[in-house]
Amino acid sequence: FMGGHSVRDEEIKLGYSITGTVSVRDIKQNSGAMSGDRIVLTKRLGTGLITTALKKGEPNPAHVREAIKSMCLLNRKASEIAVRHNVHAMTDVTGFGLVGHSLEVARASNLSIEIDHRQLPVFDGALEYSRRGYCAGGLESNRSYYGRHVRFTDGVPQEYSDLVFDPQTSGGLLMFVSESDSTGLIEDLLREDQIAALIGRTMDRNPDVLSII
Repeated sequence: FMGGHSVRDEEIKLGYSITGTVSVRDIKQNSGAMSGDRIVLTKRLGTGLITTALKKGEPNPAHVREAIKSMCLLNRKASEIAVRHNVHAMTDVTGFGLVGHSLEVARASNLSIEIDHRQLPVFDGALEYSRRGYCAGGLESNRSYYGRHVRFTDGVPQEYSDLVFDPQTSGGLLMFVSESDSTGLIEDLLREDQIAALIGRTMDRNPDVLSII
C-alpha cells in the first residue's frame, strides 16, 4: 500500500515509482462489494484528533503513545489474512477518513452502506479531544466535501460525527466480506492480535448512499 498527504504548496516534495508483481487472484479493490456484506475495520479511529491535540493542546501521553504504536503497525498481516477469506472489496482508511473511503466503495460497487457508530473502535482520548475542539483542518475539509452525501440518524453524538470525518494516518483496512465468512475472518484477525471490529453492512443502493446510525 502506498499513500501520502495533500500538501498545499507550489513545489513537489516527494515522488514514488514502484515496480512489482502481484497475483491477480489476491488483488482486493474498492469495487466488488456485494449487498449483504459485513464491514470489518482493523484499526482504531482518531489519530487526527490525537495528533491535533498534540499540536495545539496538552494530550495525555498514553493516548499519544497508543496512536503512534498503531501508526507504526503495518497492514501486512491483516491483508495476508484477508486473502484467505471471501473478502469482496477492501481499502485502507487514511486521509479521507472513514466516510470518504466508505463512499468510494459504495460508489464503485453501486450499493449503500450503513455504519453503526457504537461499534467503531476508537483510540482512548479521541472523543474527548473532539469535544475540546481539537479538529484538524483535514477533518473540516472532509466534512465540507463529503458531508452532503452522509445521513446521520438522530442520536449520533457530535464527537462521533467528527470521528468519521477525521483523517487517519496509517489507518486500518476496511474489509467487505460475505456474512457467511465474516466470523472466520474476525476470528483469524483476532488470533493474530489484529483489531477486528464489525462496524456495519452493505445493502442494495438507495437514496442514502452512506448512513451513520
